[in-house]
Order: sequence, then structure tokens, then C-alpha cells
Amino acid sequence: MLANNKVQILQADPGAKEIIGCAETVYGQFLVENNPRLLTYHGLLKYLEKDLAINYSHDLRSQELKKELARQILLIYVALSNPLAAEIYSPNDIVGIADGRKTDYEDSVLARTLGKILSGEIEIADYVEPLLGFLNVNGGSEAREKLDWKSAFILALILHTLWNYYEKLPAMGRSLLLQNYLYLGVVAGVPIAEILSAYLDKISDYTEKQDESDFVLGGLQLNKEEVPLATTFDKWQGLKDVISKLMSRLQAKNFDALAQEDFYQELYKDVKGRDIFIHWLREVAKIYLLI
Repeated sequence: MLANNKVQILQADPGAKEIIGCAETVYGQFLVENNPRLLTYHGLLKYLEKDLAINYSHDLRSQELKKELARQILLIYVALSNPLAAEIYSPNDIVGIADGRKTDYEDSVLARTLGKILSGEIEIADYVEPLLGFLNVNGGSEAREKLDWKSAFILALILHTLWNYYEKLPAMGRSLLLQNYLYLGVVAGVPIAEILSAYLDKISDYTEKQDESDFVLGGLQLNKEEVPLATTFDKWQGLKDVISKLMSRLQAKNFDALAQEDFYQELYKDVKGRDIFIHWLREVAKIYLLI
């Protein structure tokens, strides 16, 4: 879409050059084959609102659309491009932002800090506890809130960062993610099944691997999240209950793949736009089946 409308946009507004340059840098830098961070960064890139970009290409004189598109692209850009000489927040700054004491923070600096941690440029050790301070134990209650774009993107960055460093988190942090941010992590685009699989594969000792598998399973069994059953988000069901029914169906059908798909179709029967809901639930089921 960007390439198709680039010339048209620049002809109408030469000032859009910086915006397009940032977008091209983000897409060109990370969407390459065999990039080990492809899944994580692709999940974050999807936060750029496609409809917003299309609407702007159809109404190039709209300063409101241009401003919002620029804000989204630039925030994604600073998070994923990691410019070397740039301000970042300290762990103490992150604590202040999480608990609300630091109200004068800049979204771009927070996004850049998270991006540098995610890329490994900054060691996560000192940031673990501060970042966990953004989360709660209410089953990813943010899923029920109508977050604005910026809040949703920052939350996604935090979840990607913490999940990607799952093995470096304390037991409390790992439990917090498993019990409260499994489904929401999948919705945010975090490749959780791949992360947990790689984590367990690294463990060579049989007893240790079994203990860690039991730990993950225990967290999954205590999951507090709910999943939406309608695009209006007015009907919800506990994730544990949904997965329990799915597993019962699969056991009765000898884990037949078609039985799994039938379950999803029945769960979201007559729901418009159900494909994305089915995709999210399918990704969560991969995690349970992995363990």
C-alpha cells in the first residue's frame, strides 16, 4: 500500500517525505527472510492502522489524518529502528511512569527504551521489575478497556519485551505472564508458542525440563483471562473454560485437526469478522498443546 501511494502522497504534500522515509526504514529493516526477530517485529508492525493509511491516501489534504498517521509511524519507527545516539529512560524513570509519578514522560522515549531492550542493545536485568510494574493480576483486564492507539502499542511493546525475555524473568514474573497475559500477548502479536518451545528446548536436563514444563502448565491452568465471543466485545468466556472444552473435544476425536477447526467455527458461529478471533484462539491452543 505504501509503495503504491508514495508518489501520489509526495506530490500532494512534500512534507510527508519524512513520514514515508520512517515507514520504509521500519518495513525494510525487519521484514526480511530468516530474520530471527521476524515474528516479534512483524507483530508490532501490524499496529500501524492500515485503514488510517488508506484513508489518508484518499484524502491527502487532511491534516488530522496526516498527523495521526505520522504519530503512529514515528512511534513504531523509534521503537524498532533503535537510533544509536538517542535518549532513553532509566529503570527508575520506568518505575515512575508505571506508578504514575512521572507524568512528563515522552511516548517516543519510552518506545525507544523498550525497543532497545527488546533488541538486546540494553540489558534487561535492571528493567525487569520496573516493566512488570505496568502489568496487573486481573487477567489482562486491559482487554476489556477501550485503549487508544498509543496505549495499546506501548502495552504491546511491554508484552513483547517481557515475553521475549521470559527465561530471564523471576518466577513471579513468569507466573504473571502465564496467568494474566497469555491471550492478550497473542492478540498483541507475541509469538508465545515459539518462545516457550525454544525456552524448553534449551534445557538439557530431563528433570529440570519436566519441572519447567510443570511450571508452565501450572500457570496455564491458573489463567484468569477471558476471550471475546463477539466483535461487539459484549460477550466473554473464561479462556480456561474455552480451552477445557476444546481439549475434551480433541481427546474424543483423537486430536483430529478437523475437530479443532470445527470447534472454532461453532464457537464463533454467525460472528462477523470471526477469522481474527479464531486465529488468536488457535495460537493460544498451540501453547496448551505444546505443554
